[in-house]
Amino acid sequence: MSQQMEFDSKEYLRNFEDLKSIIRHAKIDQKSCTEIAQALYFKEYEDLLSTSVAASDYKLLELNDDLMKEIEAGNILTFKGGLNDKVCLCTRNKTYEIKNAEQSNSLVIVPDLLLAEKTSTSPLKSPVSGEINKSLDKSLENEDEEGSQESNFTIQEILHKPILRVFYNYLEAREIKPNVKKIQEILQLTLYNGPENEHLIEKKHLFTRRQLFETSQCSAAEFDEQLINIRAIKIDGFLRLLDLGYEFRVVTFMTNLINENSWQLNEVDKEITLNAVEGIIPLEIASAIFDYYAVEVSATGKYSYSEEMVCKIIAQNVLQEGLKFHLDEFMETCQGGLPEGMRMNETYLYGIGVIDKDSAMPSISGLFEENLPMNLLDRLKRLFQTKDRWTMPEISPYLKVFTTPKLGISALLAKHTRSLTDGGIRYYVSKH
Repeated sequence: MSQQMEFDSKEYLRNFEDLKSIIRHAKIDQKSCTEIAQALYFKEYEDLLSTSVAASDYKLLELNDDLMKEIEAGNILTFKGGLNDKVCLCTRNKTYEIKNAEQSNSLVIVPDLLLAEKTSTSPLKSPVSGEINKSLDKSLENEDEEGSQESNFTIQEILHKPILRVFYNYLEAREIKPNVKKIQEILQLTLYNGPENEHLIEKKHLFTRRQLFETSQCSAAEFDEQLINIRAIKIDGFLRLLDLGYEFRVVTFMTNLINENSWQLNEVDKEITLNAVEGIIPLEIASAIFDYYAVEVSATGKYSYSEEMVCKIIAQNVLQEGLKFHLDEFMETCQGGLPEGMRMNETYLYGIGVIDKDSAMPSISGLFEENLPMNLLDRLKRLFQTKDRWTMPEISPYLKVFTTPKLGISALLAKHTRSLTDGGIRYYVSKH
């Protein structure tokens, strides 16, 4: 704060005699003092209000090295949160939880306070090995030395500084994994199910990318990552999610072109694919879905669909929560919808279905991660009600949302579940 406060001439200001008395009672060696002393005062509340920023508007925020580097680089730090949200702090690629923390010592804000090197007209001497400041020892010596102390008094000027505010607590920032589920929840209000059904969508519920980002408590990088994870598509200027059935039809139509054109799995032609669906699927949707599901083969410039993503969308279209399917029949049904050369794998079903091989007839039932409670204990209760024991790969997709940079899946399971080994395989079961 550059603006200095003027003191009322009627107020008592410390003088050199006061300073000498304080130094003597504090048992400080006068020779160790620099040329400029600073006297701190508590100002009246009315005086504080006359400053450019009210004292009550100041908050102390503790920054770690990463946050300091962001500020030093001139990058923007943004506080985000709605009326009913907890405040978080976002950089370009990280999100921090903001919490109040108390401290045992008091911290004061003093405008224009000079640091040590600014209070001396000569370079400050640093303690040399074996030559530490012995002012306390000297103060205990014969008080006859006071006369010599007077002659060694080095302070030449007293600056009077107002204390703007005293702090007994501060804000601390802790890196977290942001709750990006809100993004998906908002977009699910306006699922896209073909142009013929757009009249059913309330336009007031549509969000542009900027509007959705401003309501989301996460960094820009984390926001973009979540849009990719949920396969959000920009349609007529608004971000949308596709209805599961509609997305299944789009993917099936596009992958069927592999057999129709006798392509190898790594020889998919993007231009031919988009031309083939023209007039059937809006171009912006077809192009976005292709980019999500296909990866370019650098050597040829052709593309290859992700087997896992294609298998998952087909499985999701068949699975229903609460209904069980014979595992063999289910796998056969899904395999029939895949292009030649792709194979349905049980690992692709983790996070969308629960496989039970302990019963007489192996089965699978739908259990979609996005439909489970967002409270960890409630989610674990639901998981163990559905299945008694889980392997690490099976349960991980359901717990990934609760991990943090410092707390992984293994730590969560160690804290909230019991483990056992059967046939050389480690399983996790409920603690209760």
